[in-house]
Amino acid sequence: MAEKTTRKRSRRQTPALKLAAGRRTPGPFAPIEDAVAAIKAGQMVIVVDDEDRENE
Repeated sequence: MAEKTTRKRSRRQTPALKLAAGRRTPGPFAPIEDAVAAIKAGQMVIVVDDEDRENE
């Protein structure tokens, strides 16, 4: 039986995306313009639906 070896994965040091830091609207979400700018800069953006919206 082959012996398993474990390797530590190195974690990339990527700066956290802080869209909401300079937001113009209250709440945890960033304006669309800021999200588009982040995407253009190569950053990841998570898009979610409104919790109260009916799924159709």
